[in-house]
Amino acid sequence: MYTDLLNNGLNYSLLKQETRVNNFNINNIFRFLSAFSFDDFEVSPRFELNGEFRNLTSQMHVQDNAGLVKAIETDSMRNNLDWTRYNAKVTLPLRYRNSFWDISLTLPIDYNYIVINNRIQNDNQYLHRLYFQPGLSMLYHATDKLDFSASYRYNNNMGDVMTFYPGYILSDYRSLSRKAGQIYESQTNGGGVAVDYRDIINLMFFSTGVSYSHSKSNLLYGQNFQGILSVNTPVERENIRNGVSTFAFITKGFDWKRLSVTLRPSYGISFSKALQENELIDFTSKGFTVQGSITCRPIEIVNLEYNTDWNKSQTMISNLGNTSAYTGWTNTLKLDIDLPKDFIITAGFEHYYNSATTTNKNLSFVDLGLTYIWNKTHISLDWNNILNTTNYVTYYYDGINSFQNTYRIRPATIMLKVNLQIK
Repeated sequence: MYTDLLNNGLNYSLLKQETRVNNFNINNIFRFLSAFSFDDFEVSPRFELNGEFRNLTSQMHVQDNAGLVKAIETDSMRNNLDWTRYNAKVTLPLRYRNSFWDISLTLPIDYNYIVINNRIQNDNQYLHRLYFQPGLSMLYHATDKLDFSASYRYNNNMGDVMTFYPGYILSDYRSLSRKAGQIYESQTNGGGVAVDYRDIINLMFFSTGVSYSHSKSNLLYGQNFQGILSVNTPVERENIRNGVSTFAFITKGFDWKRLSVTLRPSYGISFSKALQENELIDFTSKGFTVQGSITCRPIEIVNLEYNTDWNKSQTMISNLGNTSAYTGWTNTLKLDIDLPKDFIITAGFEHYYNSATTTNKNLSFVDLGLTYIWNKTHISLDWNNILNTTNYVTYYYDGINSFQNTYRIRPATIMLKVNLQIK
């Protein structure tokens, strides 16, 4: 495939790619065994000296119809890079604590010196970066049961050799990517607020919160198609992403049958950009998830556990409008029965629903097992996949690309296992 791109338009019978990454890291951390304290304040100085040494090589070979194998010597189809980064970091964490407040302020200064040697083009780059990345977290104990918290963080991120390589690498049969020899850098800041309530006596716990993030990077990754081949390259252009998410968590325990109920809904929305066929596209992604669980003991020897995970996502794209929503739902039910004479019966049921797949939208699995415990020996007889489900399908759609994977799985199986504990 892709003869025009890989072999000057000439047919070939085999494509081989060899890619190798060598990594060596040195990390040194200096800190005091205990913090310096005065009144309600604590200071814990920390100093780091780190080194990162990486080498990336990649080479493609083609075999013609006569069986002759030759390397593709085009510079854009191979890599030989040395990446060296020296890092010095000084962190001064400050903490204030009393009976009501717990406040932490982090003030790190991060210096990076990077040397990049492109052996193919005989080109060296030398970079210096000095980062200041403050962070703040606050916790207020309003009562023995109620807490309020808030946090903020600013981060600088820099890529490595795997986000820099200028030559193309074929990551699978239809995806070709390179980073065009440009350093990826980004700045991210964000924070959140939360409320936590706990009543241990009445077995009641509740928390909720909202968070926000804003990031900006210097590169925008573009995607172009040549038939089924996806070619990904970065473009030097400001790329901004914003996101907001919120969650709630509630769990309640009951004395009756040791019943416990948990519910966790969450919602998130993000705004970003992408470059598709040289056209700038605005993305808006939404996601809503509800997770829940119920556990109980109807009788002393029986334990029941039910878990559910329902999610719905949607992507809106400029010039295209709303995409069709994707819905997924997972349900699991587990049963354990502790019988006399050290016998245990286990049963499990799993159900998966995927609205996006064209086939097998619903999948179900049933398992049954019997375990006998004798001293330190566990003997188990398991009957798995009783319904004989043979295919498992996953699907994901991001508004432009759709990904569907079909897995052939083991059919109904009976297995005897013996576990021995030897000391």
